[in-house]
Amino acid sequence: MKNEDLSATFCGSKSYSAPEILTGSRYSPLKADVWSLGVIAFVLVTNRMPFNERVPSNSVIVEAQRARTYRYSRRLHISATCQKTIDAMLTFDWRKRPSVVDIARSEWFALSDQPALPTAAGDSVISPS
Repeated sequence: MKNEDLSATFCGSKSYSAPEILTGSRYSPLKADVWSLGVIAFVLVTNRMPFNERVPSNSVIVEAQRARTYRYSRRLHISATCQKTIDAMLTFDWRKRPSVVDIARSEWFALSDQPALPTAAGDSVISPS
């Protein structure tokens, strides 16, 4: 699959689905995966879903996604870089949403001096134990 390839099929859970999927639009699977990763990251740091899938229709979920109705609890002390990265992954317009490479290179994912992505052919992201 090329970065510019678009898809029109639906699979997965509404809770993790990007707005372009819920509206039935053609979409970039790679950018839709970034959205889903944003939902997963939000759940990991807050222990709750950003959007409620138990609402009556996809359009209600999409409007909540557009309005960014999710909130970070101050009690959790989530870093600004973490919030910025998750917010970027949950960018409503898929054309403006960062790529997986952009996210891997973000400050939040760059937790050490090791590169988040291979820098040359044959480099490994995971170092052997």
